[in-house]
Amino acid sequence: MSFDQTILVILIGAGLVTWVPRIIPFVFASERPLPPIISLWLSFVPVCIFTALVVDSLLSNEGGALTLDPLALVALIPTAIVAYVTRSLSWTVIIGIVAVASLRFFFA
Repeated sequence: MSFDQTILVILIGAGLVTWVPRIIPFVFASERPLPPIISLWLSFVPVCIFTALVVDSLLSNEGGALTLDPLALVALIPTAIVAYVTRSLSWTVIIGIVAVASLRFFFA
């Protein structure tokens, strides 16, 4: 096998390894209804992921101490307002990206 073929096989294998575990639960869950407790638990997943991303962006570990990123903190203000007013994940993400990009362009 040539180098190009090896790379292609690796890429296809990596794609399958990441794709299959994500698709299998949807295939099985779409055939039967989930119990109410599972549905309730799953309803909190997007909020948890979003919170983890925000906290990860705000805090950094420099020299063994947690520090707060002031630009990310300022960008959080319009993002949080949009999230509260619109309740739209799409608009929240768009405003957050624009806020961070603008602040980094002008102040970093």
